[in-house]
Amino acid sequence: MADLKPSIVIVSNTKEKLKYISQLIAQNADLKYDGSHKLSCSWTIDTKYYIVDVDIHGITENYQRDDDFNEAVQALIVYADCSIESTLDDLSKWEYIEKDCDPEVKLLVSDYCDNKTKISLSDAREWCRKRDEVLLDEGMDEFTELFGQLHMMKQSVQALSGAERKQRAEEMVTAFWKAIGGDEDEIQDL
Repeated sequence: MADLKPSIVIVSNTKEKLKYISQLIAQNADLKYDGSHKLSCSWTIDTKYYIVDVDIHGITENYQRDDDFNEAVQALIVYADCSIESTLDDLSKWEYIEKDCDPEVKLLVSDYCDNKTKISLSDAREWCRKRDEVLLDEGMDEFTELFGQLHMMKQSVQALSGAERKQRAEEMVTAFWKAIGGDEDEIQDL
């Protein structure tokens, strides 16, 4: 396998949102376009605990991925425009990328989703539940921090015992739960 940086892949049912979501995450990064099927940028996650470089790729369904690309994918962000009634059906075309890449983090992101939009909040949650994805409404700041922690944690837990790794995993699940607005009491007994 080529020495690729960990990557975040962004897909959407609306092509216009690939650029928007990429810029929202990477802020001032320069986007590079590869024809009309992929845009990319590098992003340095810099926290008080670590620094990690990742690549962000916004791709269309026509982008030709290879095994190296698939193996580098650590996170998949699926953008859903909940004002379009066919959104969840349109997003089903991305199921193959979940299988090929097997990302550790899978997020469904929407600008706004409630019971008045064409895709209701309960429909979006059910779609996520079936795919082991997390639903975020405009929650990119939390994702930024958590993705960086996930990459660092993956590297640091290799030397830990099974019980210690389980404890770290539980801490990360709790952090993701809080980031999406969940109450810690709801998952306390899990």
